[in-house]
This record gives sequence, structure tokens and C-alpha cells, in this order.
Amino acid sequence: MNTKNLVIGLLLLLTFTTKSFSQITLEHVYPNRHSQFFPVKFSSIGTKYIDDIGGSPQHIINVYNLDHSLYKTISIRVDSFSVYPESFSDHLFNNDDKIEILCRLVSAYNLPPSLSSYQKVRIYNEDTTLIFAEDSVTSYGQGISNTKTIVNTSNGYKMILQEWKTGASPAAIRIYSLSGNLPLMVKPITKDVNIADAFPNPSDAKVTIPYALPTGINKGEIVFFDLNGKEIKRFTVTDAFSTLELNTELGNGTYFYQLQTSQTTSGTKKLIIIK
Repeated sequence: MNTKNLVIGLLLLLTFTTKSFSQITLEHVYPNRHSQFFPVKFSSIGTKYIDDIGGSPQHIINVYNLDHSLYKTISIRVDSFSVYPESFSDHLFNNDDKIEILCRLVSAYNLPPSLSSYQKVRIYNEDTTLIFAEDSVTSYGQGISNTKTIVNTSNGYKMILQEWKTGASPAAIRIYSLSGNLPLMVKPITKDVNIADAFPNPSDAKVTIPYALPTGINKGEIVFFDLNGKEIKRFTVTDAFSTLELNTELGNGTYFYQLQTSQTTSGTKKLIIIK
């Protein structure tokens, strides 16, 4: 290979590498964290970042917006117990819009010699109002993001708790029915349900969105979210048609949308409205 071809090859490689890396942009840094940090999609307030800082006797949880501004600080204190938050929701345990925290509480204080530790479960609202209390139980599968304590079944959401016992003694399992839902755990994304790009896009309000329902499904909903993940509108669609026509239903802004059915959810598309 001569020098000219080598230089051209290096330039092409540099160009390709630059373009590849340019797709990833550092958005924000949260410095000096030893905490658990993860996003949660809520039904009423959209997606937030949870910064579970911890601490004793006050257990501190910071909740951040997607633009990284502080949304709320939650402080939970239970004397003589360490607090381990295991799930975050807002419409799972009751119908208000407050953040709900399911916590496993662990203590090693003032226990009889037969016990090395003691556990119980509490569910709090963001203002620390107690929603649920059960003693001598622990979560069924411990740790944030576990899928064993809260499960979605054909008969609705269930909470599974296990009787707390030390050693290898058999322990009872308790199943609780829940009235709400958990946005992160509903409907898998699948290729069987299809939604196409809206056109025109951007649009001045009049938009056509082609869609296709899976075989055997005759009804679904096209759901629109804002940039924070908060649901804005949903439109029922059926297999009698193959497009959704919008006129003035959406205001100025950038939206994401999905096609959802009772069993499946499509991938996400983007729509910009400029009036």
C-alpha cells in the first residue's frame, strides 16, 4: 500500500469513528455517588430518576426530573431499623398520584437470642404516610428491580411476601391482590404489533399514522407521551382501519407514541407538532 492510499484510509477511518461516537453525548454527571441510581416510569408524573442515597437514621431518596433538576426529596425514618426500598410506583397500591415506596425493614436491635435479625415490610407514600404494614415478613426475592415481589398476572397485579424465619425452617408465602398497575411491567414490546412513522412529520396538526394490529387482536390504543414520559392522550384503534387521522387533538410540542394492545406494545415513534 503506498503512502497516499494509507493516508486516505486513515482519514476514512477517523471520519467513521468520529461519526460513530458523535451519536453518544454526555448529558449530565451526578458526582460522588455510592447510591443505587435508576429510572422509574410513573403513571402520573412520567419517568424520573431515583437516587436512593440511604443513610441512618434518616433514609434519603432524591427524585430527579429527566432534565436532572431535583423533583422531590423523600425522607423515611424507622427507629432501630435499616430501610431497604425495593419498588417505586404511584398507582400500584392506591389511587392518588403520590410516589409509593415498598420497603423491607431490617433490625438487629433488642432481639431474643434465637433471632439474629428481624424483618418486616412497609409501604409509604412520598409524605411517609403509611399505606401498608406487615410484621415478620420479608420481600420474596430481595433487591430493587426484582420481579418476584410484584408480579403481573392474568388476574391483576399481586404482591408476594414470605414469612420471616431464620435458618432453614419452612416459611409461609402470602399473596396479596393489588388494585393498581405498574407501567414498567406491563406488555412486552413485540414485532407482531406495528406502527409506522407519522406523516407529515413535523406537522402543523393534521397527521396520519399507519398501524397494524397483531393477528387475532381487533382493538388497541395509540398512546402519546411528552418528553418526560408523561401520558398526554390515547386513541382507540381497531382492525377495521389501518390509519389514525389526527387534526387538532395535539398542541405544539414533541411527542413519543406507541401502539398498545391487551397483550403487546409496539416500539416507540417520534412526532413533532408545529402550528
